[in-house]
Amino acid sequence: MEVQREEMVSAFETQEVHREALAALLLFQEAAGREEVTAGLVRELITYLASARSNPELRFR
Repeated sequence: MEVQREEMVSAFETQEVHREALAALLLFQEAAGREEVTAGLVRELITYLASARSNPELRFR
């Protein structure tokens, strides 16, 4: 899983995804790996990513 994480980080950095959005996506990836993703987490992530597009300083959670 570490290789996948490194590839994901590299891909998002190449696309200039800001650090907070990347952290949120990594949190989601970790929850998915533990099979602990909930509908609430998905909704929270979608809402956050939509808001973070116009506000890169916005923090997740």
